[in-house]
Parts: sequence; structure tokens; C-alpha cells
Amino acid sequence: MRQIGINFHEGLQLSRSRLAATLRFFSENPGASRDQLRSGTDLGANMVVAFPNLAVGCGLLEEGGTKGGRVLTDLGNTVINNDPYLEGETSRWLIHYGLVDPAGRGPAYWGRLMLDVIRPGGRYQAAELASSVGEFESVVREKVQLAVGKLTESYASDGFLGALGLLEKKGSEIHATFPMILPSACVFSYAVASRWSHLLKEQVTTSLETFLVESRLPEIFRMPREQCVALLEESVDLGLVDLYRTATPHQIVRKWKATQDLLATLY
Repeated sequence: MRQIGINFHEGLQLSRSRLAATLRFFSENPGASRDQLRSGTDLGANMVVAFPNLAVGCGLLEEGGTKGGRVLTDLGNTVINNDPYLEGETSRWLIHYGLVDPAGRGPAYWGRLMLDVIRPGGRYQAAELASSVGEFESVVREKVQLAVGKLTESYASDGFLGALGLLEKKGSEIHATFPMILPSACVFSYAVASRWSHLLKEQVTTSLETFLVESRLPEIFRMPREQCVALLEESVDLGLVDLYRTATPHQIVRKWKATQDLLATLY
């Protein structure tokens, strides 16, 4: 699955309101082209490139329709039908999940930074993070630093994902924090199913400890293992998974047939 590129942002600050406008347009005009998005909204020339790119990276849009056209994914339809302005916590967590999911279409450098470099409690400079990215991306340093700067600023901004509390900007420093708002058990279960489908396909049961490590869910949601298990226990009550913890190794058992089955539980 092709990930969006390092310059997907077109030099723009990321914005939930503009992302929402993009999704609402494609909800009403499936398969529309970039030119049609430009003429049908108040988005500027760079915005009609950047925000569909962002939506693809979040798993909310995919290619389809006319040449260069885009259509909503099943997840995108679920999100925009329930939260057309992307104001809710569920939508913000799903945006974050899409951007850092190792099997998703978010920018590769951002997933690597969030899962392997930026740790809660850490303090970083954009140049330091750009150097870390430079180990993976064969592009000029200025583009790397701009890309990292845009995402770190956007994550700390109320206009994008700042309410989650994952990153803060203090002067020139980027502070990584534990989330102020935890994902719901339903959002966490959707991520469990998504990661399971990539790692385990149709397998029904697996070791709880192994799955938490290999899925990277604690790193994705910036939570210690104990909080992940607590959310899984809530998911048991919702009938989404089963946990067997009377003897080691503890087991997690899937109760869904397909990841799409969990879309109806998200909102």
C-alpha cells in the first residue's frame, strides 16, 4: 500500500476544518477530481492537493473515479456521516491512528518518529527529529525539516490534534506527553482489528503480550500496557473481544469477522 509522500502538506499547516470540508465534498461528489474540488469549495490551489493527500494518509479517502479522483473509504464514510466537522474525540483519534498505523498510508517518516523516536516525557528540537528521519528518507534535509515541523506544529495545535495532548510546542522545543484524552474502547478495538488483520489475517486467538508488542498499539496510542489492557477489558464488556487470563500465556480472542464490522461501533 503506497504511503503519502514527505511533501504531502504542500507547506500548509494541517487543519481539521479543511480536512472536514474535503471529506464533505467527496461525500457529495464521489470520484471528483482535484479541479472539481477547487471549483466546488473555497479551498485554494495548494489546499486541494494537501488535504486530499492528508485524507488518504488518514485512511479516509482513496483513489477512484475520474483520473486523479478520490472517493471516501468505508472508514471515511463512517466518520463524515457521524461527525461532519471532525469535532469529536473519536474522529481525532482515528486521524492520528491513520497517520501512524504501520500498515496504513500515513507518511512513513511520521510513523517512525512517533513509534520509535518521540517518547512521552521527551523534549526534542525539530532539527534533531529531522536528523532521525534523514536516516530513512533520501530527500534533502530542508524538506525533511519542513515536513517534521508541519506535523509537530499541527499535532500541538487546537486546529488539528492538539486536544489529544500528544505533543506540545514550548518555544523551539517539542514536548511529548501522555494523552490528555484516552481513546474509547471502540476506537481501540477498531485499531486492534486493523492491526490484527495485517499481522494475523484470519487467526482467531493469539498471545496477549505478543500481540501488544507486535501491534505497536501502546506506542500508537501513547499509553502504557496497563491502560491498553484496561481498554481491552472494556471491549470484552462490549462483546468485541475475549480475554483469557487465568493462566499464562494470556490470550486475546477476536469476536469480529472483518475490520469493517467495527465501524458501526465507533460513534
